[in-house]
Amino acid sequence: MRINKLAIGFLSLSTAFLLTMSCVMDNMIAAETQTGTVQEQKDDTEDLNNPELASSLELFQFMNKAREDAGITPLEWDANLYAVACLRSQEASVCWSHTRPDSTIFATAFIGGPWKEMGENLSRVNRIDAQFAFDGLMGSPSHKDNILYAPWKYAAVAAYWCNGECFYATEFGY
Repeated sequence: MRINKLAIGFLSLSTAFLLTMSCVMDNMIAAETQTGTVQEQKDDTEDLNNPELASSLELFQFMNKAREDAGITPLEWDANLYAVACLRSQEASVCWSHTRPDSTIFATAFIGGPWKEMGENLSRVNRIDAQFAFDGLMGSPSHKDNILYAPWKYAAVAAYWCNGECFYATEFGY
């Protein structure tokens, strides 16, 4: 799904901070579970022992390979979009829709920018498996179109495991 910036409002700085901290804390908790201690992280993508994070990065790589194969410029990872993807993957586990649990459109979660246009792909699968999620997205014309949409410059992916399902959120912007 794509939306133009003019159709939405902006989040407050406090909400943006809470979204980012929620994602960072989830990754730190995952690191603590793996190692027994919370280790300082330089950025949100350092702990590849976290299967959700590793799968998110792998899905991002699959998308860039598909773009390169189609002659389209690869996407750049964006930390602000990663914070949004973390939030949206968790929200999708509660409300499977591009509409957020508070009944607003997905784009109201976007921070950073300014974004001229924003997009989102959601995928729900029964295992943490980037290849399986990617194959499903590429098998859907609208999701494939979003992945191969040439104007996108930035993106990020987050995976969230909940109740036997993995919810992937990919957030796009330029």
